[in-house]
Amino acid sequence: MGELYLHDLKPYMDKYGCNVFVETGTGVGTGVQHALRYPFEKLYTIEIMEELWKHCKKEIKDPRVEFINNNSLDGLEGILEKVKDEESVFFWLDAHFPGADFQFNDYDHLKDEPKLHKPLKNEVLLIKEARPNAKDVFIIDDLQIYEDGPFELLNQPFKDKYGELGIEFVTESYGESHDMKRDYRHQGFLILTPKDQD
Repeated sequence: MGELYLHDLKPYMDKYGCNVFVETGTGVGTGVQHALRYPFEKLYTIEIMEELWKHCKKEIKDPRVEFINNNSLDGLEGILEKVKDEESVFFWLDAHFPGADFQFNDYDHLKDEPKLHKPLKNEVLLIKEARPNAKDVFIIDDLQIYEDGPFELLNQPFKDKYGELGIEFVTESYGESHDMKRDYRHQGFLILTPKDQD
């Protein structure tokens, strides 16, 4: 999840008023450390791997950050209960199975639990249900899992294992309320921003 450093978050904060940061997949803390460079009022980061969670909680001491040791769906559900409707959230969502970036698990890990093995669809649906009218911003990592494109860094074995899943669930949930932009740097990102309302 360290590829957040490729993005300047200030324009999203300035234009959309993002004051809360939510990350699925803390990893070694690179993403949340990048986000701490910006004046978010509150940051939540979810990590299912206990050793990574413990490491980051020990190393990153900013009181604005809440470290959550859980799967992304249960973690998000708890966060969404805390975030106020009027707040604008910057969501940084991972798109693959837990532990993939750090070889904690193989590709078949949690294969019998598809909600956790391929969590992105359920994450998107959960957020949409909890915040149907919110002016939130999303950057979804690992777009290459979901569709073809001129990606800068193609992880072919990873893509072959998943196959093309299709990203239409994002369009169905946010197509009317958000603009969508593809960024093909690294392994690809899908960026969702609220449509301008006149």
